[in-house]
Amino acid sequence: MSNSWKNLNLPLFFSSQIEFFQLHFSKYLIYPKYQHRGVGSALLRAVLDKYDHVRQIQLTTDNTQKTIGFYKSLGFREMSEIGCCGFMKI
Repeated sequence: MSNSWKNLNLPLFFSSQIEFFQLHFSKYLIYPKYQHRGVGSALLRAVLDKYDHVRQIQLTTDNTQKTIGFYKSLGFREMSEIGCCGFMKI
């Protein structure tokens, strides 16, 4: 893959909370027009590389096969796979 995505004016939304031992992604969205071009993977890898010293990285996302497959391809595991569960109060 070339780095041509770096030259695009990409409309995207990204927010996170960083603590000493924990990084939590609450939103990570790439507009559909830019999906399947390596943009999301490259952006997430850059963030993971920057915060490789963080002990625990968590992600809250949609429960679809598309998103689950994407994050699993980047090394994320579902909490239930590692004996954990998560809770959210909205």
